Amino acid sequence: MVLLMAWGPSHSAILSTVTDTLCTVETWCKSHKLEISKEKMTLMPMYTRNSDSYKNHTDIKSWGLKVASKMKYLGIMIDSKMDWFPHTQYLENKLLHIRNNLARCSKATWGVSYANRVIIYKYAILPTITYAAEARYNTTSKHAKNKLQQIQRSFLIFLTKPYRTVSLEALSAIAEIMPIDLTLKLFTNKRAITQGLPTNAVIVQLKKIETPIKMRGDHPIDSYIKVELTCTEGTAEVSIFTEGSKTDHHVGAGMVAVRNCREIYIKTQRLHITCTVFQAELRGIDMAVNWIGKQRTKAPSYVINVDSKAALLAIANKQATHPLAVAIRRKTIDLKKVTSVTFHRIWGHTGKEGNERADYLARTIAS
Repeated sequence: MVLLMAWGPSHSAILSTVTDTLCTVETWCKSHKLEISKEKMTLMPMYTRNSDSYKNHTDIKSWGLKVASKMKYLGIMIDSKMDWFPHTQYLENKLLHIRNNLARCSKATWGVSYANRVIIYKYAILPTITYAAEARYNTTSKHAKNKLQQIQRSFLIFLTKPYRTVSLEALSAIAEIMPIDLTLKLFTNKRAITQGLPTNAVIVQLKKIETPIKMRGDHPIDSYIKVELTCTEGTAEVSIFTEGSKTDHHVGAGMVAVRNCREIYIKTQRLHITCTVFQAELRGIDMAVNWIGKQRTKAPSYVINVDSKAALLAIANKQATHPLAVAIRRKTIDLKKVTSVTFHRIWGHTGKEGNERADYLARTIAS
């Protein structure tokens, strides 16, 4: 299936573009020994009440194109007004048929259990409603939104088996299911965040979106990173302690490098207030790895002592998708080729001088 879109300053200009494009497509198809199925072709003028100019156009008639006010494309019912009401009607016909079939095998006292009905709704019905929601949420008309609420209400009645006079708000509370308009908004914002696009979500201050990534192309042996979780301090030529801290107003990360019981390097960094302690812990480790990368062979071995088990497990996990954890893994794998780098988990706030120093640096920059 191919979708061609044409626009212009006037309807005559659009018709001219459509005609030229169709001729080009037909020429290409003939050169590749393909045939166009004209009986399946549909023309849909957008944002116009004068569709007769398209229906009566000579070239449109010669091609035998059907002029319609709506058309189905990739599971979406697109309409000429882009208010998405025809799509909600399509959803209603499709989903209510499914609900009626389910209702036959689910009564108040027997049949499919409530837990299974909820699973069916969340993982079969809801994905159908939210499909391509990011493309239509902002332009959905009030009439279409009311239709979606009617669809959800029918399923909530199917789930909870109440009197049919119960309000939609009460049904949502009883079933512990978010109203459909908020569900679509949440789905749209989540998709925008994962793709690094602008969003009107609550966290509007977030400047850089952490997009999940994966390491690819590395041999399993080379990508192995050993992490000791025995809560014992590691031994090496240079010992590094890292820490992350968060207060009500600031977030910070710190690291300190020790050699022969002497501090040889310290670094702190303040993070955005929306960052978590987990992110701060990873940032502290990242600073340590970056510093080791600059030292290279100045020491035969390095050990990074961290009191965050979650951060270390993220670094050790080959399937990790957190961008900062993946970045640390990549840098560590490169460093292993020229020097020894190990990770150890230690108990936090137990009087260890290096850990207390890193914690002080993180808290100082975060205050």
